[in-house]
Amino acid sequence: LKLGVSEKNVFHEFHPDAEDLFNVTCDLKLVCEKLKDRTQRNKRQ
Repeated sequence: LKLGVSEKNVFHEFHPDAEDLFNVTCDLKLVCEKLKDRTQRNKRQ
C-alpha cells in the first residue's frame, strides 16, 4: 500500500528535531521517547 508519505514528512509532523535525532541514533524508539513533547527542542550534544 503506497500512501505517498515519506519518513521525512512523518518525522517533521512528529517533532522538528526527530529526523536529526534519528539520523544520529538510528533508534526510532529513542526518538519517540525523547521527543514526546513537540514544544521542547532537543539539545545537541
